Amino acid sequence: MVYALPRGETESETEKKKISVIVPCYNAEKYLDRCVNSILSQTYGIDKIELILVNDASTDHTANKMEAYEREYPDQIMVIHCEENGKQGTARNIGMQYASGEYVTFVDADDAIAPSMLMELINGMEKWRVEVAECAQIEVQEDQEIRTDTAENTAKLFLIETEEERKAFFLSNAWACGPVRRLYRKTFLEQNELRFLEKIFMEDMYFTYQVLGKCRSWYQITDPLYYYYQNPDSVMHSSAKKEYYMDVYHVFQLTAETLKERNSFAVIRDEMEFVYFRKVFYDLSSYILHTYDDPLQHGIEEMRAYIRKEFPNMRANRYMDESNRKDYDLLMHLGE
Repeated sequence: MVYALPRGETESETEKKKISVIVPCYNAEKYLDRCVNSILSQTYGIDKIELILVNDASTDHTANKMEAYEREYPDQIMVIHCEENGKQGTARNIGMQYASGEYVTFVDADDAIAPSMLMELINGMEKWRVEVAECAQIEVQEDQEIRTDTAENTAKLFLIETEEERKAFFLSNAWACGPVRRLYRKTFLEQNELRFLEKIFMEDMYFTYQVLGKCRSWYQITDPLYYYYQNPDSVMHSSAKKEYYMDVYHVFQLTAETLKERNSFAVIRDEMEFVYFRKVFYDLSSYILHTYDDPLQHGIEEMRAYIRKEFPNMRANRYMDESNRKDYDLLMHLGE
């Protein structure tokens, strides 16, 4: 069930609860000041924020900057150093182990958040007693002025109580896998043993799909309070993409297996099948076709084999329209 909510002053009258903000950091010296300062400037109040900076074996001066912040704010900032690079999933998992707040959120080191983000999200969570609250994000180019007054902001409450509501909720949120811009009730994460995959890229999908499969209450505002900076050095934009592009395929497989183990897959099977087609098979195939002269040997045949085994009736999926079926036929018969 989805409820449109009135917007207005929603500040909780109860005692403020601690929020743990986890920031995985790898070679982030150029962006760390912007990120950390945006968190320390929260209107929610620095006294109720626990900032956990996890150094994922950086090779630049990130560690020095982190330690300087810890010395300046010893009661608010905790720095954790990883001996070897385990990628963002490892860093976030380590951060969650140390988190002492009743709420947890994640911010990427090359991004920033609006001054009111934590206040807006926790007010919604406290008022409506939900497990997860989220805001919108805005994509920002370096040195670009941030404007957030372009649309009327709204709020919605999602209560997921039936299988059809679970299906609709999952599919509408499955395309944006990032765990950022969301505030999670820590007990919800702990009770459902929600963690990230480690030592692999595209780990966001695994965590987010577990959240979408278990969450029963969700507060959403359309205010763009998370600033996603277009960083040319990031994993998504780097020239090293050839080394990890198939990670999303492997992560999907692991995600599906875990959902099955936790009895969450059957309800959203049709939705997972369609997501696999659009987000994994189609998108990856498009990348491969534009990158390699022998695309079948660079992942397409492997992904087709997975369809034949796990989703043999994909073409008849209820979400597949005529355009999707044409793409499906083209890719499944490529090379014949």
